[in-house]
Amino acid sequence: MLKHSNICGNDELYLIWSSDRADVWGLSGKRVNILASFDGTSLEMPLEVVSIKELGGNRHQVMFAHVYANEAVIDLISNSQQLTISMPQEDPAAANAFGVFEDSFDIAGFSEARAAAAQRCNSLSDRVASAAY
Repeated sequence: MLKHSNICGNDELYLIWSSDRADVWGLSGKRVNILASFDGTSLEMPLEVVSIKELGGNRHQVMFAHVYANEAVIDLISNSQQLTISMPQEDPAAANAFGVFEDSFDIAGFSEARAAAAQRCNSLSDRVASAAY
């Protein structure tokens, strides 16, 4: 999740995934319907590939973004302990771009991290606004 100065109440969701496939470049700028399961409650999240970075060898870092979470999604994330991300295998472009299609993450502590990010964002936004006057 990212916060942007002066719109600190918004939560933009980002996902970073790695790939060792050359076909990953075909995803640049495309939207991929990723399945996110929060303690078993699944949401399809259409995320856009905003960046692909070579890491050396055949490794690539793929950044997905551009979904702003509403309060219902934030509540779901906040009340969950486990997140499982699944790449769509029915989408040929995504299926050929990744060797690993699913992974799980512990997301305990999300609420605390979100609160800290909001506090930092508000503080930075206040400083920028003060400097402008």
